[in-house]
Amino acid sequence: MLRWPRVIRDALGIAILVAVGGLLVSSCSGVGAGRVPMPHVAASSFVLSLLGFVVAGAATRELRGRHLFTVAAIVWLLGLSSVLLLGIAFAQWLASGLAIFVACLLGGAIAAALFPARP
Repeated sequence: MLRWPRVIRDALGIAILVAVGGLLVSSCSGVGAGRVPMPHVAASSFVLSLLGFVVAGAATRELRGRHLFTVAAIVWLLGLSSVLLLGIAFAQWLASGLAIFVACLLGGAIAAALFPARP
């Protein structure tokens, strides 16, 4: 059985980590006139979401796969706010689902290798 408070905690944690990382990368890149360096932001988002899924996978050892998949789905749905608030293209948000899924798989695999499930 999923523990929903943990799912929400992990999803919000990853979403906030990715959002703050994206803001820092775009503000520190030195690009002016409102231009956002999307390749840099995308790379930052992937690395930070991967790190978030490793941490979430390490913290949740029972039903890890189901937990991480549910977290990934919520993180992806939270990303819809970027379409509404930041003007990100709807197609970019749809495509971000693939990156989130890959980060979920890799992060879960790393967490499983470093922190095996409890007997």
